[in-house]
Amino acid sequence: LLKRLALDEETRVTWYGPGGPPAGTARLDPVGIDLFGGTSGIALFLAAAAAVTGRRDARALAARVFDPLCERLEGSRTSPLDLAAEIGIGGATGLGGLIYALVHAGRFLGRPDYLASASTAARGIDPGAIRADATLDVLSGAAGAVLGLLSLHRATGYGPALQTAIRCGEHILDSRRAAPGSGLRTWRTPHGPIAPGFAHGPSGIGYALRRLGDGAGMHVFRVAAAESWAAEDWAAERQRPAPDRVSRSERPPATHDSSAARSRSWCQGTAGMGLARLAALEDRDARSAIESAIEAAPNTGAPEADGLCCGRLGQAEFLFSAGRRLGRGDLCEAAHAICRATVAGALAAGRYATGADEGFRPGLFQGASGIGYQLLRMHAPDAVQSVLLWE
Repeated sequence: LLKRLALDEETRVTWYGPGGPPAGTARLDPVGIDLFGGTSGIALFLAAAAAVTGRRDARALAARVFDPLCERLEGSRTSPLDLAAEIGIGGATGLGGLIYALVHAGRFLGRPDYLASASTAARGIDPGAIRADATLDVLSGAAGAVLGLLSLHRATGYGPALQTAIRCGEHILDSRRAAPGSGLRTWRTPHGPIAPGFAHGPSGIGYALRRLGDGAGMHVFRVAAAESWAAEDWAAERQRPAPDRVSRSERPPATHDSSAARSRSWCQGTAGMGLARLAALEDRDARSAIESAIEAAPNTGAPEADGLCCGRLGQAEFLFSAGRRLGRGDLCEAAHAICRATVAGALAAGRYATGADEGFRPGLFQGASGIGYQLLRMHAPDAVQSVLLWE
């Protein structure tokens, strides 16, 4: 499907997806180059598909995306600093995401030149770009830059990537403020208190700090991660309804409630909160949060979107990763059951539910590429890493 819908231009390939305002229109626009919904994320799925299945057409299409991106990074017309100013430094919408995509596409396709271009891209995350970041989060801020840079350092041993990640971490720590009520240090955005969850909130920022602390051997980042999660748990506890939680077997079937679905999602809900804490299994509070997230996981028939960010496959990834790390086969089987139900539903409906009534979404985090990527991961988890954890 992605091959059929690709727009083949002279020097590159792209796709169209739902556009922006005016609201209520069905406008389609070319996607960007980012990991979240753009060509890098789509091509990362294609590269993974080529590696797992051996499909040459997937390999060729992925290269039609990454080769021009590398030429842009290595050429004289656009510097990495220009690109950082254009798209930011984040792990999904910015340079951090491009670095991650290039690192893993290089691994999937056996292209060391992609890793060299990832190192070039990392130079765009300079002190000025870091200081300019007020978002701080995983999707579009410094926490996401940390995760992209750590993927590069792990793959290549490129020392400047780790040093830049440390500078991003220091920027995140310098931006903390004491939360009213708890006194625990957390973050605010220019628009107000930070949202909960992995994509924009303390779960994801704490995860990036924990990974940085482990990768750099710096305890200060591990401590900050624990405080970040504690602040999020404190706030969540005060928003919890009064009745005691019921067990999963006693819980009534999930309803088609977008707010309930989001509360279980990777981006703002329990799936992302649980995934983040898998980085700290030795911590009692983290273990408790993981168990709470497992309890909140939906049954296979939950009528939600199918994608990674806001949908059922993001919840499946949490259960799958938790099952593998905790040695619990029941959780892995629950994840496989969600995936089987997702595929069966798509076959019956003639399409996957991407949450986009206005049109087909090709992207990684909210569209068809992410669905395909997760299904590949379920089939070959040792070859296909968790993109929701920037592994």
